[in-house]
Amino acid sequence: MKPLKEFVADIREFLEPIWVKAHEGWADEPVPIPPSKYMCRYSCLFLKQALNDAGYGEWQVYLGRPPSQELHGTEQGQFGYCSADGKWYDHAWLIKGDLLIDITADQYGDAPVIVGASLPEKYNANMSETDVAADFQKLKKRVDSWVEYWGRSVPPEKRIQEWLKMADSFAKDWKPSDVLFVSKE
Repeated sequence: MKPLKEFVADIREFLEPIWVKAHEGWADEPVPIPPSKYMCRYSCLFLKQALNDAGYGEWQVYLGRPPSQELHGTEQGQFGYCSADGKWYDHAWLIKGDLLIDITADQYGDAPVIVGASLPEKYNANMSETDVAADFQKLKKRVDSWVEYWGRSVPPEKRIQEWLKMADSFAKDWKPSDVLFVSKE
């Protein structure tokens, strides 16, 4: 089994082109830099499943949402992720015991992969998976197809194409490749 941080970095590398394609599919113009922006919940659900499947144990998603949700952060309601400038952002991360994993903190100027032995002060949860179960059910539909694709040896430039082919084979009554990741050109 790979060291945890190395495995998590592999997950991040796998997800980066998927994030870009998701933003393109949502007509986010331009695609945010870094592409991890707005992807924390999707990424946590995926990472939790991948960690469990690979034998790294049961992880839980924790979330923090400031009462005043501002796209550019807020100094009110110290929940979520606190950036270096003291602003709090709506965010999600994984915890198991005293370990924390965050693969989307770079959207706030932090490292792209954080694996820590304690919960830093810059994280403060006010919600758990149970609190957002209905929302997670919606997000999980997209994430489930990512899980199916994880672990296959496909070059990065062909990953979305392969994923869509797989999604088409699983779908009933619709064809994902006709509607997902379709560019506006």
